[in-house]
Amino acid sequence: MTTPLKIIHISDEHYAPKTLDKVEPCMAHVLAVARQELPDVIVSTGDATDHAIDAHSPAFAALAKRVREASDIAPVLILQGTFSHSPRGLVDLYPMLAGTWPVYAAVHIHQVALLADNTWLPSNGFAFTTVPPTAKVIFTLFPTANKADVAAVVGASDASSAAGEAMQSLMHAFAPINQEARRLGIPCIALGHGTVSGCLTEHDVPMAGMDHEFSVGGLFALEASAVMLGHIHKHQTWQNDGRMIAYAGSLCRLHHGEIGDKGGVIWQRVSRLSHRPVAPSPLSSILSPQRPTSWRVRPS
Repeated sequence: MTTPLKIIHISDEHYAPKTLDKVEPCMAHVLAVARQELPDVIVSTGDATDHAIDAHSPAFAALAKRVREASDIAPVLILQGTFSHSPRGLVDLYPMLAGTWPVYAAVHIHQVALLADNTWLPSNGFAFTTVPPTAKVIFTLFPTANKADVAAVVGASDASSAAGEAMQSLMHAFAPINQEARRLGIPCIALGHGTVSGCLTEHDVPMAGMDHEFSVGGLFALEASAVMLGHIHKHQTWQNDGRMIAYAGSLCRLHHGEIGDKGGVIWQRVSRLSHRPVAPSPLSSILSPQRPTSWRVRPS
């Protein structure tokens, strides 16, 4: 039996005093869409803040209010983003802001299941050994990897490549439990914050190299139903045998010349997961040389 599922996926909100006037209307728009769509989960794949911000600042107060509003609509899952944007410990505060439904903060690699009663159940180890009996969806979580920890072991010059190689090996280890869950009709979603080798930046520049966290092959090796990513600000996808990898793109346009409309992605599963963009956010075209065409529904 296939479990229906709807997820609103946003990323790279970049709340800060200097961005607040741009980010707030876009977040209000996404939450208005969420109230209409009534998703099962709202996911943010990292960089909710642009840098460390004071707890008493209007920017943090606005973000806290939006997290609370989101959790009054559906359970919320937030990934640790780039440490220069989201300092250690900041993401740990978000569960304290929960409203009607719980907020889960992911700061290390592991799995978590959303259960039938809309509570979160994390894996005891890095992965579940059996599928939780009442799981509605299982998430495999890849928040930002701390390369400083890797550098302490292998040396600074080898840290990037070593982190990437370790990530690829780990992805294969998640495949058996994801395959079993999918066999039982339970969606398995991988969430990550990082760079896919060969992806395009918001300025349409390819990211080529051996030191990126993810590869397309490695992500598909997870055997997840879908992979939802943050960090790169351009919405883009890869497909393989009915499964999809997608960057949500950033919430709004904060730099001149960024390509593509902004907002987020709505994922929906009836027989398999497919996705469609959230309607372009109010400031989708800010600082753009010209207004881009509207997003269209993309076939899975």
